[in-house]
Amino acid sequence: MKKVLEINAIRKNWQDVDLKIALIFPNQYAIALANLAFQELYALFNSFPRIACERFVFSPNSQIPLSLESNQPLKKFDLCGVTLQFELDILNFLEMLQKSEIAIEIEKRSEKDPLICAGGPCSSNPLPFSRVFDFFVMGDLEPITEDLLECFAESSEKSTILENISQLSGVFSHHRVNEPVLTNKTKSLDSCFHPTSQIIPDLPLGHRSMPVFGKSLLIEVSRGCPHKCHFCLIGYQANPHRKRSFSNLKNLIRTGLEESQVDNVVFIGAALSDHPALRNLCWLVLDEGKTFTLPSLRADRITTDLTEALKQCQRTVTLAPETGSDALLNGINKGFQREDVINAIEILKKQGIPNVKLYFLHSLPGETEEDLKASCSLVQKIREIGYDSRNLKVSLNPWIPKAHTPLQWATPPVLGELRLKSKFLEKGMKPINIEQLDPRWARIQRIISVGDESLHPVLLEVLQRGLGLGAWRASLQKCSLSFGSFKYLPSDPLPWDDIDVGFSKERLLTLFNEMGIK
Repeated sequence: MKKVLEINAIRKNWQDVDLKIALIFPNQYAIALANLAFQELYALFNSFPRIACERFVFSPNSQIPLSLESNQPLKKFDLCGVTLQFELDILNFLEMLQKSEIAIEIEKRSEKDPLICAGGPCSSNPLPFSRVFDFFVMGDLEPITEDLLECFAESSEKSTILENISQLSGVFSHHRVNEPVLTNKTKSLDSCFHPTSQIIPDLPLGHRSMPVFGKSLLIEVSRGCPHKCHFCLIGYQANPHRKRSFSNLKNLIRTGLEESQVDNVVFIGAALSDHPALRNLCWLVLDEGKTFTLPSLRADRITTDLTEALKQCQRTVTLAPETGSDALLNGINKGFQREDVINAIEILKKQGIPNVKLYFLHSLPGETEEDLKASCSLVQKIREIGYDSRNLKVSLNPWIPKAHTPLQWATPPVLGELRLKSKFLEKGMKPINIEQLDPRWARIQRIISVGDESLHPVLLEVLQRGLGLGAWRASLQKCSLSFGSFKYLPSDPLPWDDIDVGFSKERLLTLFNEMGIK
């Protein structure tokens, strides 16, 4: 990608360091910089004097991936750490390996190649990628950071380093078969590293490489979620719910605003609305003469007091009702009712919030036509309150099963039904602006999310064929001929769309139990 001038990028002399780490975000630059984990790991590794950490992002037009700091290729690094935030990012990373002339499969790499590890939400089920990564860090990295780095200091032999790393808490690798691997959990966020000198691109507003939140300081308010919605990974893999104290957050905000030279603070956390000091944090930022952004809020936590702060600087408030049906809200353990959504919208309108964005899911297990109608009527009710096609946006997506959640084994509808439900909701919510994920890509994300090792040859085939929907179609068809874990479901007129990884519930349960991932 074309070079971007940045504030707070770190460049070290390689002659002065002992370990070189490539931090990889296999997606666009703008998405990478808006990801707090990417910012945190970069600052954390570089806080060690004898370690140089440089960043790589995915650029489909590049010939050889090069680091943003010094234009070095992946092969020159000792460790490649990949954060997998989205299912389809795995294909981007495989392309980066291919262009870097690093073998995709572990067994084909040489002693000179870097060790490659992964973490992040999509590594919570490492089985589809287990032949690609030397090891996975399950859960939080902070508890084992120093022990991990010490493994490189103790030996220069790749096999010895990997064997030692495999003994660390929360690490899953082929060196650790049939042993329990418990997910790492940081006990206290107040004692946890948090970057205050964050990377800020020197770009004009509206530039395509500008992060979604613009030039902003990212502040992690909480980690995990106490609500445990049955479809959501965070409430199960990232728990327990931990909150930073107001005093700690106050120091991070004031230091970060100065060091990062920005005027906006983005509060990060799956359960932001549950922080007892959220309103005070908002006013703290406003009193500093700055603005803030709350990416998403729970409908049952919208109050007049909080909205008073919101309207000072935020033109759009985002809520995630998921459905307009009380029966389905109860079924997915959302923890609030349709009336709570309506009350929240009425407060937002009364307080003068100009725009609202809503997230809806469809094709949840047990969903009926009445549930779909309830979602449509909820949107129409919100229109009656005063939000119309000019200031109300809806994000409408099929439900995608996630590993380790209560709904991971539920079977989504076939593609034809997904399309019908999508059309039904789109028509019932008119004339509201609706953005949707193509149901075909939803099916592919599902395959990656809860698949097992038999997905590996499919990923390789898709990579060779070009990553698009056509590549997936051809690859699934081809692999179904030789891999018994794939099957056609003849109920759909487009059979490839219903090729389904035979996830072998019993096999996956056994593997997860062996790994001890809880």
